[in-house]
Amino acid sequence: MKVKSFAMASFGIFGIITTIGEGSSIVHAAIALLIGCISGFFLTLITHRK
Repeated sequence: MKVKSFAMASFGIFGIITTIGEGSSIVHAAIALLIGCISGFFLTLITHRK
């Protein structure tokens, strides 16, 4: 998706600003962040044991 990180940071809500720059797409970075959050949520629902 041509997302580049221009600084060392964790990739989260605040780390997404490290993708702002020439030749990188912040929209694609936001989509990847949403996909990661949603898939993590559903994997937790499936594998959680009480």
